[in-house]
Amino acid sequence: MRVWFDGQCFQTGSRVRGIGRYVFELIRALSETQPDLEISISFNAAMPDEAVAARAEFEGLIDKANIHLWHGLAARGEVETGYTE
Repeated sequence: MRVWFDGQCFQTGSRVRGIGRYVFELIRALSETQPDLEISISFNAAMPDEAVAARAEFEGLIDKANIHLWHGLAARGEVETGYTE
């Protein structure tokens, strides 16, 4: 079985509390108890420093080939720039 996680919760303040902490513990528990499970995660490339830091947190838990970056169409978030087509 394969499971894919959206890793943006590790690129904000949520990484040490709330959803980030819960998802990290879920990934850790799955990687330790389910050896046949293929775990993948993706990070937002618009936050490169945070993506590098988050990637380092998963060394040993997720195979490096299963850690991905995604690029959005909008250059920045709507909070900063408003609605974009």
